[in-house]
Amino acid sequence: MKSGRLIFILFVALLTLHMAPSVFSTIVINEVMSNEPGSSRSLEWIELYNNSASVAFINSHTLIVGSDTVLFSSSLRLEPFEYYIICRKLIGDAFSPGFETRWGDSSGFWGDTPFESSIQIPQAAYFSLLNSGGTIRLYDSFNNFSEFIWSSSGQDGTSWERTFVDSSQIEQSVDPSGSSPALVNSVSPVANDLSLEKIEVLSIDSATSITVHILNRSFSTISGVSLYLFRESADTSQPLVDTIDIINLPDALPGFTTLIKRTYFLSGLYVNLRVKLSDDDRLYNNQILFVAPGSDFPPLVLNEFLPDPKAPLATEWVELKNISSLEVDLNGWQIGDANSVKLITSNQIWVSPGEYVVIAQDSFEFTSFYPFYSGRLIQPAGWSTLNNSGDALKLLDSFNILADSFNYASGYGDNFSWSRVESGVDEGSWGRSENSGGSPGELNRVVFSPDGESVSLKIEPSHFSPDGDGYQDTVIIYIESSQAESYSLKIFDRYGRQVRTIFDDELFIAESYGWNGKFDDGRRAPVGIYMVLFEARGERTIKKAVVVAR
Repeated sequence: MKSGRLIFILFVALLTLHMAPSVFSTIVINEVMSNEPGSSRSLEWIELYNNSASVAFINSHTLIVGSDTVLFSSSLRLEPFEYYIICRKLIGDAFSPGFETRWGDSSGFWGDTPFESSIQIPQAAYFSLLNSGGTIRLYDSFNNFSEFIWSSSGQDGTSWERTFVDSSQIEQSVDPSGSSPALVNSVSPVANDLSLEKIEVLSIDSATSITVHILNRSFSTISGVSLYLFRESADTSQPLVDTIDIINLPDALPGFTTLIKRTYFLSGLYVNLRVKLSDDDRLYNNQILFVAPGSDFPPLVLNEFLPDPKAPLATEWVELKNISSLEVDLNGWQIGDANSVKLITSNQIWVSPGEYVVIAQDSFEFTSFYPFYSGRLIQPAGWSTLNNSGDALKLLDSFNILADSFNYASGYGDNFSWSRVESGVDEGSWGRSENSGGSPGELNRVVFSPDGESVSLKIEPSHFSPDGDGYQDTVIIYIESSQAESYSLKIFDRYGRQVRTIFDDELFIAESYGWNGKFDDGRRAPVGIYMVLFEARGERTIKKAVVVAR
């Protein structure tokens, strides 16, 4: 076991020769808990590590923590590749917890569990660490030193870990518990470790896009690994319901991140999913349970907004609409612009199907201008001010999934709002409110400016069968657009692959185009759902679905 760890350390040393090392001593400062869990002030600790194949004596070392000095017992020594903890407080009491309370079994004694008995009794010492940054140095009798520097608070209850024992590079721990005292650092490479770092989900019309970030945290290329995607029951005590996909991963190079992106058609509003990697040397980073949007998503959409109020109106406002058949809780939803989003409410507020909700920067000013408004009105604690000259309005759900967004080039002025068409062939298109002040709480009345300030896309029919029988063999794509840098019209399959380019980077466009259901290479499109994407560069991009049937 020790020889294996020695091989690992030697490999890491070779791997980091290109870096300017800041570690010279045999014993190194390997991990630091400076931002303690919660509001505690007694759970700071420093981990030392004997980075050698020989016994190391600590009695000749001095630890300098800011203006504090920590000395060690003359009999204290570390075995090869052994860890040692210096903590603010070892055993907790009625007033404050200790290291044994949080990282042991909280029995009030040290050494009564396998984990506790696997390391020497931690040394309690007085020192103080700043969350925002600090420097710790460990000197030996020859004045060689190990230095550990951090410059930000990081996450609460998450330690700083040295990535390589012979490098100054540190990272926040990725261990689920927030730290790895007396264990191999969670950010350090091991022999075989693929890590699921992040899951990104996005709703595109009725489809769900899932992007998985997989980091190779080992020191060798990993091959032959599969990624599994499961759909789970809403009852987490139940077993997995079904397997959605099994993906064979490409070879993963050490230190590199692999992105796996797939698009699926998942029924329902929300879906409980789990991604899982094949087992390796670190099991805790091999699976993630998450929530993804289904085909009925989003339940709430942006419906109307006024970004440039003029006196006597003295507040911006945004109207949402529940377009689903279910009641939706607004608790945890966020709204904002391109730079930031703010929480709408932390209270349980149920929105009925078809109901409108106005989110106002100032509810008093809103009711002063709209005295007859009787619908639901919410003033968030914070507000992201919308730019009059153009911005991006965003709506995120309680799972931080983008529910809706709209990019606008400017406000209309004179208290005319941006309004969404709620029915008919132009449903979903945006234009100017018919009347000054808009129509908060009521069905939108929308007009499109004669100078073409809106961008819209309409497909008729939404289902067609290009089988050559003379009936619905072609779909017609209608386009309305403001002036833009150039225009493109493309078609993508369910996996996001571009299959047909109707035109690209054109300066002039017609009002309508036909698609006969054939790909660029002349093949007939298989039955399924396709995405039609129209881009007015510098203005807006619109996507709509079309179904090829037989």
